[in-house]
Amino acid sequence: MQKFKKTAMITLAFFILSGVMTAFPVSVSAGFLSAYDVLKLDYPEVVANIVAGGCNEGEIKEFLIALETDVSKRGTLNEANFNSIMYQSFEEVIQWRAHRNVFRALLKSYGDEIEYTLDNSELHPDLVPIRNAVMKSLLGEEEKPPVSGGGVTTSPNSDINQAISAELSKSAKVIQVDVSKYPELVLPGSLLNDVSRKGKTLELSWSGLKITLPPGAVNMDSEDKLTISAKTLSSAREAETAQKAGTNLKLISEIYDIQVSTLETPRNFAFTKPVDIALTYSIRETTEVQKSLALYFYNEKNLDWEKLSGNHDLSARYIRVTTNQPGKYALFAAVAATVTAEPEPVSSSFIDITGHWAEQDINIMYQKGLVSGVTTFMFEPERSITRAEFAAIMLRAMGEQPGTYMTGRFYDVPADAWYFSAVNRAAEVGIISGYSSTSFGPRDPVTREQIAAIISRAMQIKNKGAAVSDSEVPFRLNVFADQKNISIWAGDGVAFAAANNIVKGRSATEFAPHATATRAEATAMILRMYNQL
Repeated sequence: MQKFKKTAMITLAFFILSGVMTAFPVSVSAGFLSAYDVLKLDYPEVVANIVAGGCNEGEIKEFLIALETDVSKRGTLNEANFNSIMYQSFEEVIQWRAHRNVFRALLKSYGDEIEYTLDNSELHPDLVPIRNAVMKSLLGEEEKPPVSGGGVTTSPNSDINQAISAELSKSAKVIQVDVSKYPELVLPGSLLNDVSRKGKTLELSWSGLKITLPPGAVNMDSEDKLTISAKTLSSAREAETAQKAGTNLKLISEIYDIQVSTLETPRNFAFTKPVDIALTYSIRETTEVQKSLALYFYNEKNLDWEKLSGNHDLSARYIRVTTNQPGKYALFAAVAATVTAEPEPVSSSFIDITGHWAEQDINIMYQKGLVSGVTTFMFEPERSITRAEFAAIMLRAMGEQPGTYMTGRFYDVPADAWYFSAVNRAAEVGIISGYSSTSFGPRDPVTREQIAAIISRAMQIKNKGAAVSDSEVPFRLNVFADQKNISIWAGDGVAFAAANNIVKGRSATEFAPHATATRAEATAMILRMYNQL
């Protein structure tokens, strides 16, 4: 206990250093939020950091409630005596056995910040929120006038902030986050400063757009907030703005209006260091169009589009430029390259898919030579698809040849079976595995969660699709009411496939992980994957 208490006393020092916190006026107003609510609402990244240190939110809440209760019992509070009373209460409460996990989590998550505070006799900015939360809860805060330009005081995308915070302690130098559901993000300055301080690059991905912020791209106070929006223009505004490019260019992508601001700089914001902006395009564009593509920036002053020099990756189908300027960005192609013959209507000889929800997907896959019918005129879209059939179609979609195998790895995949080479090649590539090292179950129907896992492996092998962090997996699965039925081994694959719009629920809330997939479902999912390869 003495050793524990001594360590606790050192840790507590950062709470009582004077003259380092924004003053709060004494208030007697009723209805203050609790310290936990203040911390969760104003500083969600701090809660996420402490949780990452090894405790849960319930333990944090219980600790702060106990701390508030103990502080409030020690007499009348004001700014003059708050530091000393806070110290006494913290010293008492932190030693309660019930709060050991919170103490250890603070040391683990904020060890560097505590060391900085003790070395410099100056409270580290990232530690201010914890003490502010308790003080704001007990003393209140005077009402501040709204910030000009509609400044944001809370973060609506707390899940994204928590996902970023969770990645800070990991070894990866790039934090990849899918933010497609948020056309506008609010990122706390303290969080961005943490990202920069740890030398990490932040990669934000929307549908068709990726913005990459290197360390130090944003210079701002820890208590400031960065608002970054990536919205597409309405059809009318898009048509009007695209006309400014003239008759020699044709718009290929959406026009993305990227706007960035902080509370301190609501207008005319510029990044401290250049950031990367990448726009992607569809595989359906012809080779001529792809080769003529360029990324353009709309000059609001001159009312014209300026061509930018950048990196055009034809295999990954994106163009990336480096800039420090927010604004409107889009992909244009030379008109001559866009003049192509009207494509022939996609059709097939299958008479049993007319009017089926997957008719177009089946016809496209058939035309590409990726699927075939059960007979010349029958596809049987509602028939279950076997594991062997699915493995064979996946190989074709990935551009892999089955090859020739003299021996196989699975006892239940005979050498004279039509799927012998396909199954062995799929296992060798790493997209599908057997039930064991010797059993594959080629005639078993493939389940929906198996499909999600297989497609996810295929896309990751090809380095395609937006990555899904460990902390993001529960968020992706929470949309399905039957998520508890998803097998543990399949969770990451389902989350990845859902995030990249490969698999969808059988209803708005049901994934049906153990349901067998139909030939139509499998075809549609493989086509969605194929379009992203």
